[in-house]
This record gives sequence, C-alpha cells and structure tokens, in this order.
Amino acid sequence: MQPLLIALQFLTCLPVRLDGKPEPRAIGVSLLYYPVVGLLMGGMLVVLGMALHDTAPALRAALVLAAWVAITGALHLDGLADSADAWLGGFGDRERTLAI
Repeated sequence: MQPLLIALQFLTCLPVRLDGKPEPRAIGVSLLYYPVVGLLMGGMLVVLGMALHDTAPALRAALVLAAWVAITGALHLDGLADSADAWLGGFGDRERTLAI
C-alpha cells in the first residue's frame, strides 16, 4: 500500500500522509503504480467532464484542464516551462542550452 501512496503523493496534490521516510525500494516499486494513479486522475476528470455535460464545450474543456492542473500541481506544465526556458534561453547555442 505504501508504494501506491508514494505515487499519489508524488504525482498529485492530494493530501497523502506517509509514516516516516519511505525506503528506496518502496520508492522504486511506486513506479509500478504510476499508471494506476493516472487512471484515478483520468477517472476523476472524466466524471467532472460528464457532470459538466450541459455547459459549452469550450468552458467544459477549460474547467477540466483547470482541474487537471490543480490535481497535478502543474507538474507537467512546470516541465514544459523548464524545457521552453532551456530551448529559448540558449538561443540555439547547444552548450548554453545544456547549461540551463
């Protein structure tokens, strides 16, 4: 059960409490639960989208996207921003891009 909680804690902003510091092996095993956490998040977003079926499609999409960002704590957007920073900050200079 601890590996699932580790995966939930890492991939989401959901309040998950762990007792003490997890062992390295448990952290490694938590990788196996990443797809499960993804299915849970996707399921929550599908339910939200279905609950908003009477709203305009663009508004529904925006609300589901906002919920996804809220659930993940913008983890993927942070990675995208880091990639854009390295790509644009290097201005085509490979060494400078890698340094960023």
